[in-house]
Amino acid sequence: MSAMFLGCALYTAHNLAGIDAAYTILLDKETKAVVKAARLTRVVAQISYVALRSAAEAGTAEGRRIGGSLDALVTEATKLIAGARRETSAFQDRLDRITPRLDAYVQTVRDMRDLAEKGKGDEALSLARRVMDGVQREVTEDIRTLVDDMDTSVQKRSDGLTLETDATRSMLLTMSILGVAVGMVGGALVVVFGVTRPIGRLTAVLRRMANGEIDDEIPEA
Repeated sequence: MSAMFLGCALYTAHNLAGIDAAYTILLDKETKAVVKAARLTRVVAQISYVALRSAAEAGTAEGRRIGGSLDALVTEATKLIAGARRETSAFQDRLDRITPRLDAYVQTVRDMRDLAEKGKGDEALSLARRVMDGVQREVTEDIRTLVDDMDTSVQKRSDGLTLETDATRSMLLTMSILGVAVGMVGGALVVVFGVTRPIGRLTAVLRRMANGEIDDEIPEA
């Protein structure tokens, strides 16, 4: 019986380690997704800054230099979206909705940069007022909401892991104590019925034989 309880305890401990490992990997991936999404918010703001600066410096070497950094920022934004997709499966639909809005925003910014490089700063700023500001607000708000929801999800999963782990550990401790108790009771029964009683019966027979009752048989152990 004690061996059975010991086996159950070892099995539970093995499963507990597996649960811890699986949740740790999951939480690590989702935390990385949160970081990438938060970084995406900053990149969007940087893209807006580049667009407005290039419009303000339209037709100048400085304007062209600033506008040249746009492509690197767009590439980073694309990588962050792709990275967030890899790290989490729970928010794929949200990322699917954000991606086309981000693409439309980037295209508007590129149109602004093209106008600025042609020296059409006023048209570029007009485009910013008519289109870019509103699109940027929508994209930024979508991403911030996504970050908040992802962060909440990570926290809930972490709390769930803590509760599940605590419950499993409590069960493991209970089973271990029960196994030890059963083993002790079993050992005591073996001592009482397998050792103490036979010795007592043998002692009683030997005493009777010593008193002359030589017909008594010595009991088998």
